[in-house]
Amino acid sequence: MAARFEDAELKKTIARKLAVLGIVATLIGAGMLQWYLATLPPTADVMLYRGEINLPGMVR
Repeated sequence: MAARFEDAELKKTIARKLAVLGIVATLIGAGMLQWYLATLPPTADVMLYRGEINLPGMVR
């Protein structure tokens, strides 16, 4: 999106703001994933930890 702007300063500003937005969204998404995994019922917990579904960071 920022690549189409002719003005270099505007392009730099938009790219910086989008980068910050992307980092914030990633952190919020990671937090929401942890919240979601914490709300799963015990049967899903068994599947996650036995290795049927292998997610990074799922160490007991």
